[in-house]
Amino acid sequence: MAAMTSSRPLTSRQSTILSIVQANRRITRKEIARALDLPLPTVTRIVSDLRDERYLLEDESESRPEPGRPNSIVQVNPDVGYAIGVDLRKHSWSWALSNAKLQLVHRSNSIECRNAVSAESVRSIIASLMDDVINIGLQWRNISTIVFAVHAIVATNGDIFLGYEDDRCAFNVDSVASEASGKRCASNDPARMYVVVERDEAIDRPDSAYVLYGQRGHGMGIIVSGEILRSFNGICGEIGHIATWTDDGRRQTIADRTNGNLIVNEAMGSDWGKALAQSKRAQLTLADICNAARGGNSHATALLCEHAARLAPALAATVSLLGSETLVLGGEWIDSGETVRRQLLAEIRRNLAGALSERLAVRYGRHGPDSIASGGALYGARLIWE
Repeated sequence: MAAMTSSRPLTSRQSTILSIVQANRRITRKEIARALDLPLPTVTRIVSDLRDERYLLEDESESRPEPGRPNSIVQVNPDVGYAIGVDLRKHSWSWALSNAKLQLVHRSNSIECRNAVSAESVRSIIASLMDDVINIGLQWRNISTIVFAVHAIVATNGDIFLGYEDDRCAFNVDSVASEASGKRCASNDPARMYVVVERDEAIDRPDSAYVLYGQRGHGMGIIVSGEILRSFNGICGEIGHIATWTDDGRRQTIADRTNGNLIVNEAMGSDWGKALAQSKRAQLTLADICNAARGGNSHATALLCEHAARLAPALAATVSLLGSETLVLGGEWIDSGETVRRQLLAEIRRNLAGALSERLAVRYGRHGPDSIASGGALYGARLIWE
């Protein structure tokens, strides 16, 4: 059973210190004092109070060698709060769990749902999460935050709009989920969730562009010095709106020339695509084509490489605008294999000029197509002390 903490609200300084400890994972009292420009006795008193109330753990057997008194390591108590991230799609959803130390401790498989983007099904998801949390050995009271990444037209305040031309709010996902769960609930777009989970030291220094490529189109997240600056999401997103000229002189957007649905339609117009759909006895998806390419299917590889050439001008424009040295691909696209990745990199470089063309690195997301739920969980964990 998780440790119980005080029911008293945290002071602003307590919240600030908890956030710093959480972000640094392992830090000393002296390092906290230096970071906040506070007297060490003040930090010592606050840390001691937080330790006594079980928000923090302090290992006195391990310390950093500095002059003066022993400088023991302070860490967040992972049992004081967990955050759930939910990847909410039209016909399925998945979830991930993070503790207060920003460690992912659980990820689910995809769960089928008749229509996940509705108020009724959001309530059903909350009920399912309550059962699942208990099944993995936690209590619902240990959950602090739930973050939804919604694959729909969603405003920043959580309002769900199910169509571009429908300006009426269908429902507010944050309000519905909060009422059903009794927890703090927030929503954000899938591109941001993907960016959160993919942060690492290799991309904290240069500006980096993150691209999600999926069945319905493209989304983009922009990172500056390791922090999310801006993100785009929606059907074909901002990348899809970039216009290019075709070989016969016609002006087309990237969305007109390449997206997941077009790839599926082209595959289904071929004998190999029809055979692939027949073998799985279900409607063909972009993920099926990517999996086939990764498995060595030359037809699937050729089709994806053709679309990589169409997508490359938009990605080149994005990285050129940012001066980005790293392009991270996520979503279903990451399952397409090294041949497609190399072709995409070559096509992007062909559309770039100068030294940036040589410096650019393209890699796939490390956490797989389900990284959006994990990003939501980690983002929610960062909100615990706010």
